[in-house]
Amino acid sequence: MPEDDKLVCAAHIMDTIQLIMRNIHSEMDKTSGVFMSVQQFRAISIILDSQMPSLSYVAERLGTTLSSASRMIEALVERGYVLREADAEDRRKLVLGVTKEGKSAMEEVENIAISTMALKLSSFTGSERAVITLAMDLIRGAFSNKGVSESLSLIQT
Repeated sequence: MPEDDKLVCAAHIMDTIQLIMRNIHSEMDKTSGVFMSVQQFRAISIILDSQMPSLSYVAERLGTTLSSASRMIEALVERGYVLREADAEDRRKLVLGVTKEGKSAMEEVENIAISTMALKLSSFTGSERAVITLAMDLIRGAFSNKGVSESLSLIQT
C-alpha cells in the first residue's frame, strides 16, 4: 500500500472513531444518569486494568499532565467513582481504585455504547458485519502486543 493510502486509511479510522464516540456520547446524554467523558472512561479503565495504580501512572497512560489527571481524578472521587488511598508499602504514596459505584457506571456506559453500536450495525447484512468485524480484528492486531500476523491468521481460518 503506498504511503498516501496508509495516511488516508489512518485519517478515515480517526474520523470514524470520532463519529462513533459522538453518537455514543449523545445516546448517553439521552438515556443515562451517568455522564462520563471519554477521558474519564479511559482513566477508570486504566485503574481497573492496573493493580491500584498511582496518579502519575494514570496520567502517563492517558498522555496528559499530572495536573490535568489530578483534576480529572478529583472529579471522579467527588462523584464516588474512584477512591484514593495510601499505598500499603509506602504511606507517602497515593494509589487509586474504583468503587462499586464506579464499576456500575462503567458497566452502564459500556452497555449503552454496545447497544448504540448494535443498533447502528443492524442496518448492515451479516456479511457486511463480518467484514467490519474482520477489519476491527486487523486494526486491534496492529495496535496490540499480538501484532498483525495473529490477526491475519484469522482470515485464513
